[in-house]
Amino acid sequence: MNENEQKPTAVVDSTRLVDANDVQWIVNDLGELGVEIHGKCFFLYKGRSLEYSEDPTHDDGSPMLYRRVGKREFGETQWPAKWLEAGRCEDRYDVELAYHPGLSDGPPNNPVYHWRPIPQASTTQLSQRGENHE
Repeated sequence: MNENEQKPTAVVDSTRLVDANDVQWIVNDLGELGVEIHGKCFFLYKGRSLEYSEDPTHDDGSPMLYRRVGKREFGETQWPAKWLEAGRCEDRYDVELAYHPGLSDGPPNNPVYHWRPIPQASTTQLSQRGENHE
């Protein structure tokens, strides 16, 4: 490809929204909680979505496995680690994140980690990258 040619870009159908029926909750054989959306698997990792490579395998070469989450397997919700460590559940989770240089993503006062109201389902739209935040 010479410098005058443009690289091909993916076309995203922006009229296609993801709804609750498109999302299936899954768990992999490392115990990581995730979602499957349209055949793609994303796992919760440090507050982001981790997608494994085209041929995900363990260090020993065996394939990574996943399955749907079973009823009561993770409880009605996935609770914060601080609650599990304390052996209790509270009425409302309102812990602010603490910034840790070298470990935390972004600046110390990153607005994506602040509490904010959940948008109404009828007005929630996803950008082309699937993000619904600033």
